[in-house]
Amino acid sequence: GAISVGGSPLASGNTFTAVADGSIANNKPLVIKTNGKVCEAKEVPTVLATPTQNSQADHGPTWDTDIRWLGAAYGRTHSTVFLAYMNYNSDTEMVLLQPSGTNLATVTQASIQLINEKWYYLDAAYDVDNNKYGVIGVDQGTGTYPKFVFANSSSSTNLSAGSSQTLRAGNGASSEHHPRICYCGSGRFAVLYTDYGTSETVYVRILTWNGSNNYTAGTEVAVHTYCKGSCIAYHADSGKLIIAYRQEQQANTTVAVVGTISGTGGSATVTLSSEHSVNGADTGRGGQIIVDDSTDKIVYCGRSDNGSVFQSVVMSLSGTTLTAGSAVTIEGSTISTADDRYPHLSYIDKANKVLISYCRSDGTSSKFREG
Repeated sequence: GAISVGGSPLASGNTFTAVADGSIANNKPLVIKTNGKVCEAKEVPTVLATPTQNSQADHGPTWDTDIRWLGAAYGRTHSTVFLAYMNYNSDTEMVLLQPSGTNLATVTQASIQLINEKWYYLDAAYDVDNNKYGVIGVDQGTGTYPKFVFANSSSSTNLSAGSSQTLRAGNGASSEHHPRICYCGSGRFAVLYTDYGTSETVYVRILTWNGSNNYTAGTEVAVHTYCKGSCIAYHADSGKLIIAYRQEQQANTTVAVVGTISGTGGSATVTLSSEHSVNGADTGRGGQIIVDDSTDKIVYCGRSDNGSVFQSVVMSLSGTTLTAGSAVTIEGSTISTADDRYPHLSYIDKANKVLISYCRSDGTSSKFREG
């Protein structure tokens, strides 16, 4: 019907003129603000109560005493937990664990495989189509080159390591330059890594299972220079990659691009969209990103230097356009040290919730939020 103001229809019928508060994309729903201006309607995350925990205890085997840089993935085929980490007393190790019993309180160590190199800044993902785990890290022994390795799991008690491959002969490690990996369907991993020696450039590359003995690396694509806190996720319904990062030379704003995958094997590549704003200046330290499969929304979380708080942003995807909602503060207390910069996001499919975990240094233990 006709638009009314104060009970009286507008003289112009179903249209009226308003002043925009911020940028507004074409054909987007609008909200009239209390200041009389209009803005684009956007979704924001809702912080719920801390999840209930019945008890807290150490479970299962203790097999190493100096573990650093842990990467983890869940293997759906055999319901196993895969860990990759640096054993500072030897080399990088991969282990398969079997949770069982009431509330999964019993953890059995099934298998350990050794990577005969010292990797750190580790991340891991699971190839559900080929039952393989992918690991990315930085090799301390070869000039901090970013590297990739995979592991086979023929059963819940068996793990065997494949051959590692160097992704780039460059300096892949420094503060906030952590490599990332995600699974993007059809036997493909997407990896994200930095070469500190080439103007802190972030690169993305597709690795495709060759059907027999290894993953074939596709074309290396430069995302942007002078980036930190980069992270990556796969949006399964659209088949797109979402890459977010903090731009050092543009007021440390947080932005994201959409990646379209094409080609196969060694010709696989990623075409990137233009940048889309995620959060304002001095944000995005230790950024993490994940897709909420129940809503197809993208959830981003990172640390803001504006009060040293963790903030989360919800984004929606249409084609190659990302629309970000307003940032919501996850933790209001000051997060003061570098060790607290790295939140972690997990999607709980049975509850249709995103779990955000992080650590504080104000005398309390690690915290969890769901939203």
